[in-house]
Amino acid sequence: MIGYKCMLAKTIAALFLSLCAIAAHAEEIVLPPNDGFITDPGDSIPLAEEEELERSMGEERKRTGVEFVAVILPTLAGRDIAHLAWELRTKWGIERNESGILLLIAREEGKALMAPGKSHDGVLTDAVLEEIITESVLPPLRRGNYAAAIADGADALHRRLRGENAGVDKHSGAVPIKGYSIIIAFLVLLAFSAWMRSRRSRAGQPKRRHR
Repeated sequence: MIGYKCMLAKTIAALFLSLCAIAAHAEEIVLPPNDGFITDPGDSIPLAEEEELERSMGEERKRTGVEFVAVILPTLAGRDIAHLAWELRTKWGIERNESGILLLIAREEGKALMAPGKSHDGVLTDAVLEEIITESVLPPLRRGNYAAAIADGADALHRRLRGENAGVDKHSGAVPIKGYSIIIAFLVLLAFSAWMRSRRSRAGQPKRRHR
């Protein structure tokens, strides 16, 4: 019995130390200062590509008025990516801009998350943001092309904000309005064809004489 209690105490102590180590490791991360449209403390993007990408992002902001920024962290250090995105939005003052959008990429974990401002709540739903991340950001991210991950994500984001691809959700199985029109026209044509065949059939039958 004493041996069992001793083993249980050692197990609890080991778990406690592990939790403390995880917590200490999570606190090690230092949020970087805002470095413009792209904050890349680990130099994941070559300088020439970063400058070209920032120029494009600046032109897009002039056209749309939407502030889109991206940050690439070397690691999350055990932290939750959504919490870090919120902290960065607050620290950088993006939270005060309701149209500001932050793209956070964690290089070591291969994760990405978009945190939009409140003014985009009706358009950039969780499902839409997940689709943008899954289809536009993660594929080039997995190839190690961080510039393309940001550029493709920004392009998909602005297309959504312009209302493109909003009529059909490819994951929901919904049929676009144009598709419904084609189906209805086909059914009308089919019904008309059946009616014409029935009319010809009746016309070919001999008329009955009434006595």
